Amino acid sequence: MTPARLTTAQFGTLEWDEPLGGYSGRASWCGRDVELILSCPAPGETAQALQAAASLFRDQPIWSARVEACALEELFVLKNRNWLAEGEAALSRDMFLSRMRLKGISIGGGGLFSFRHDDDDMFWGHDIVVTGLLAGGPMRANLEG
Repeated sequence: MTPARLTTAQFGTLEWDEPLGGYSGRASWCGRDVELILSCPAPGETAQALQAAASLFRDQPIWSARVEACALEELFVLKNRNWLAEGEAALSRDMFLSRMRLKGISIGGGGLFSFRHDDDDMFWGHDIVVTGLLAGGPMRANLEG
C-alpha cells in the first residue's frame, strides 16, 4: 500500500502524487511559499530525497543566487535578442530577475533538482526551469510549457 502522507519536522505534511512520482507539499523558500516535490524511486522510499532537500534548504540564499545566475547566463541575452514584444525595451539584469517568480522546487535522492519559475510573460507564458545537481550546482536553464 502506498503511504499517502509523509510528515516531516522540516517540511510538514506532503502527499503522495502518483503522476509526479513523489511527495508534494508546500515549503518556504527565501520567505516565499512554493511547491515542494520530493521525487522518490518508490512510495515510502524517502530517506535520500529528504536528505537532499534538507541540504538544499539549509543554504537557501546561496542556492537562490546560484539558480538566478544560471537563468541569467542562459536566458537573459535570449530574452533581449529574440523575445522582446513589439515596442518593448530591453530588460536590465535586475529587471529580468525581478520578473522571475519561483513556483516550485523538485528534488530527488540523487541530488538532482529543478527550480520552476513563472516568467511574468517574458517568454510568453513559458516556465523558466533551472536544473542541476547538489554536487555540481545549477547546470541548465530552459523554457518549458
